[in-house]
Amino acid sequence: MSETDWIEVAKTGTFTGSNGTIVTLAPEDLDAIVQNYNPAVQEAPLVFGHPQTDHPAYGWVTQLQRIGNTLLAKFKQVPEAVKELVRAGHFKKISLGLMPDKRTIRHVGLLGAVQPAIPGMKNVEFSSGESFYCEEASSYSMQDFSDAYHGTRRVELAHSDADHINLTHKV
Repeated sequence: MSETDWIEVAKTGTFTGSNGTIVTLAPEDLDAIVQNYNPAVQEAPLVFGHPQTDHPAYGWVTQLQRIGNTLLAKFKQVPEAVKELVRAGHFKKISLGLMPDKRTIRHVGLLGAVQPAIPGMKNVEFSSGESFYCEEASSYSMQDFSDAYHGTRRVELAHSDADHINLTHKV
């Protein structure tokens, strides 16, 4: 598949995670994330924001690759309602949630009002199915996704969690 099927989820550099942790990602770290990722063993979900526990997944990471200083991902099973929220500009940014080992993806979060800790990444786009591809249709409504997103944000603001690193800039 062409590179347009991939979306940026992280870059090399030093960043401050949402829990205040300083995280440095070198090219070797991105390579380790790619090599460590096995969706048959532990599939990383696409989520709204950075949920703390068992919130719904709105897609799944199928593949990772590093090109230069950038980590890219492919996704599957992204509902059309989520794509519409992205197209409407409600979720333009993306943020990678890592486990403390910096080599295991916890999730990839779509961001709305909060900026990612990693600056300079391209906006998320769903144009002609190129940035993400969808293998299944969904019966969820836009209200379902809105309700789920707002519930996720309340949990995120109500709990402090140090068992993972969220690369979201805290304002």
